[in-house]
Amino acid sequence: MLTSYNKHDIIDLSSKERKLEMDFIQKVAELIIQILTIATMIKVLKKDDKNND
Repeated sequence: MLTSYNKHDIIDLSSKERKLEMDFIQKVAELIIQILTIATMIKVLKKDDKNND
C-alpha cells in the first residue's frame, strides 16, 4: 500500500512540476517576444531619426 501511495505522490509532483515548468517557459517566451518587439521598435525609431537629419 505504501509503495503505491508513494508512486502516486511522485507522479502528482512530477506532473505539477511539469506544468509549472511549462508555465515558466511560456512566460519567458512571452517576455523574450516583448523584448524583441521593443528592440525592433527602437531600431525603427532610430532609423527614422537618422532619416530626419
